[in-house]
Amino acid sequence: MTVTLIQYETRDDPYLNALMALNKSYCVKRGYNYLRVGSLKDMPHSWIKVNLVLMVLRGSADGDIVCWLNSDAVIVDMQTPIEDVFREAEVGKYFLASRDPKPWKNPFNAGVFIVKANGVSRRLMEDWMDTYKPSSWQQLVDGSWKCRDENYEQGSFCKYILPKNAHAIQIFDSDKFDCTTPAFGTLRPNGGRVFSCHFADAYKKRIPDLLEDHMRGTGKVRPVGLVDGSENFLSKDTLILVLIGAVIGAVVIFAFTKKESQSPAASLINSAISFVKRIKDDVL
Repeated sequence: MTVTLIQYETRDDPYLNALMALNKSYCVKRGYNYLRVGSLKDMPHSWIKVNLVLMVLRGSADGDIVCWLNSDAVIVDMQTPIEDVFREAEVGKYFLASRDPKPWKNPFNAGVFIVKANGVSRRLMEDWMDTYKPSSWQQLVDGSWKCRDENYEQGSFCKYILPKNAHAIQIFDSDKFDCTTPAFGTLRPNGGRVFSCHFADAYKKRIPDLLEDHMRGTGKVRPVGLVDGSENFLSKDTLILVLIGAVIGAVVIFAFTKKESQSPAASLINSAISFVKRIKDDVL
């Protein structure tokens, strides 16, 4: 059986490089293939992962394993072989992944997933790749990509692949593959061990802490900026509620505080600004 871990990154970021170096060292220790790919410019980054995993699966024998990790994800359970992760899954599951961590709510996160090669998993990956619509994407002058609609790999998987392939897919809680609190070998509340951390978006601020404690060899990393294990994010829904509240609050404040020295418009604007600042301080 062959195990291959794939990552893609074009940026020369020291923190991401350090995470990928840890993943590579894990593979070297286990005798796995490690493949870091860069500078593929004919496809948006969000779909490159699907294409790369599919290409490796096509050349793999049944029973081989392909693991994908985003460049901001790192294996923290160095003691557990990738093949042993399938022992935590139900029989007949060939695609392992986690749901989104908070504050996101998708039933699947594309940052980390593991596929065992066979006819079922190859068809699954083929179907996933078929949902990619090149016409939805435009490559900008700087090399980045802009999507005209919602043709992202994660959303496409949730909408088209997960519903009809539930028999072959095992979705763990987010703390299995997309844990956001750095910890080596931490036991998960529902059993098993945290396999990998994924520091997407604002969680990237925790990368230096993980690396620092890893260098110390303590084997355990303290949470960063946490008091009760939660994190404050201004999601879209929260932002909309804040803005609505700001408008309502400004109107109410203006109604009760008529300042003769200011015009109604100026008073309303100042009241709104003050209200938004108070909300921002409370949220953050």
